[in-house]
Amino acid sequence: MKKEAPVRVDYKMELLVEPLNLSRMRKRVLVISYYWPPSGGSGVQRWLHFVRYLRAFGWEPVVYTVANGEYPYLDPGLAALVPDGVEVIRRRIWEPYGWFRRMRGRGGSIDPTVLGSGGAVGWRQALALWVRGNLLIPDPRCFWIGPSVRYLNTYLETHPVDAIVSTGPPHSMHLIGLRLHDATGIPWMADFRDPWTQMFLFEQFRPGWLARWRQRRLEQKVLRKASAVVTVSRHCQRGLEELSGRSVSVVTNGFEPFPKPEQQRTGDKVHLLYAGVLTQDRNPGLFWEVLASELEKRQAMRDRFQLTFIGTVDPGIPECARAAGLRHVVHLPAMPHAQLQESLWEADLLLLVGVPDDPGVVTGKLFEYLFLRKPILSISPPGGDAAAILESCRAGVNAGFEDVVGIRFMLDQAFGWLESGGFCPDDACIDSYSRQHLTMRMAGLLDSMMPASDENPVSQTN
Repeated sequence: MKKEAPVRVDYKMELLVEPLNLSRMRKRVLVISYYWPPSGGSGVQRWLHFVRYLRAFGWEPVVYTVANGEYPYLDPGLAALVPDGVEVIRRRIWEPYGWFRRMRGRGGSIDPTVLGSGGAVGWRQALALWVRGNLLIPDPRCFWIGPSVRYLNTYLETHPVDAIVSTGPPHSMHLIGLRLHDATGIPWMADFRDPWTQMFLFEQFRPGWLARWRQRRLEQKVLRKASAVVTVSRHCQRGLEELSGRSVSVVTNGFEPFPKPEQQRTGDKVHLLYAGVLTQDRNPGLFWEVLASELEKRQAMRDRFQLTFIGTVDPGIPECARAAGLRHVVHLPAMPHAQLQESLWEADLLLLVGVPDDPGVVTGKLFEYLFLRKPILSISPPGGDAAAILESCRAGVNAGFEDVVGIRFMLDQAFGWLESGGFCPDDACIDSYSRQHLTMRMAGLLDSMMPASDENPVSQTN
């Protein structure tokens, strides 16, 4: 019997066709993700929005996540974005972050993305980092792997799926996907939101030779056994392909349109806004100095200019900006995503900071910046993915961390746009990074994993 084409449902028509029970014709995909609402931050955004739109492209998602995750901050409002009827399985996890807090001598939650960053540390912090890098392999969520595999193997016996997706970091999620794939033979996609051993944070955890060997061995297993490997940028793609000797696909992060506030700020301030995480090892010190110098040449703008940080930003960075001569510097803590979006609309210029010597890092914030159609000032390695996206969409200017000439050119361009109103990005290019468009591409990769001999997805027989 000839294989039927995957069901394609136009997103705008989905509510009209749902009464026809086309949901039974969708293939089912199990998505294994540590980050899920009420988690806030960038880690949750990618698959939250893929899950929002997968039904429109023939896939019914089932989400497996933690019930008690150690999240750096919460954003309960994101739960409203999960479509009605999507099955979300939550299982408790044990994590050693309480021990990390005691060893570091700090209270509150810990952001794993900045656990190893910063300058000199005491012996307690050094011990915590050594344990993190040498004993907790591949990461502190490793204690969830075995219980999750046992639970999901039983679950899949009575709730079959057509495909499995694991998204990391944390890369323990990939090891759950690997074991399920080995046990069941279900096609499995490993989605790398960040690299594994090639990640710039990897060395900050000070792994010894044995830990390095174990991490690389597990990484190789995942890369070689997955039915498909996906990542978020061209440089990450090349790195993973060099490690594995196989083809790796790219589906970037993207944006979800969000409304402009009815009431916006008043006043004559010129706002340069940075939103997100910014650690001391990424502090663009030269940029602050050149910015202050250029503002001195434009005294009318100098007195109106305000630099605002929103998010988990090392306190030394705003101080560095002030020391460089910037007069109005504000640092606001991380906030719910909807509130952050309102603040983004109020900006005149948007600041993006990459990672020195790592051209493959493209932060999720870039894509929300693109949606706003405001000038983006990027400090990232020349020739990197962020710079290429900005150039292709005519959405801003990039300069290297130590490129004085490039930074001056960038600021001249930005101030010119503010004065003339002549900023004209490429709308079609920007629209290609919408979450709905990217979900169509991800659904196509899921379709490509399906065995040619399968006449019907298992979800049709439920």
